[in-house]
Amino acid sequence: MKNQSSRRRFLKLTVGGIVGLTVGNKLLVKPAQAADLPHLSVDDAQAKALKYVNESSFSDKNCNNCMLIEGDASAE
Repeated sequence: MKNQSSRRRFLKLTVGGIVGLTVGNKLLVKPAQAADLPHLSVDDAQAKALKYVNESSFSDKNCNNCMLIEGDASAE
């Protein structure tokens, strides 16, 4: 039997690999959820290093327009 190297075999292997990687990625990788993470305490060393505060001392500053924050203003 001769070794078959054809476009059809190449396409089968390529499509199978892409499907396998896509399905495998969905099954193996679990994204982090904010509900799973604990809230950062203001007294924490990392919070102090980043100058983290729960509420801004400036009245005109807020996080409602930050691209990194998702959800409504009433959510904590």
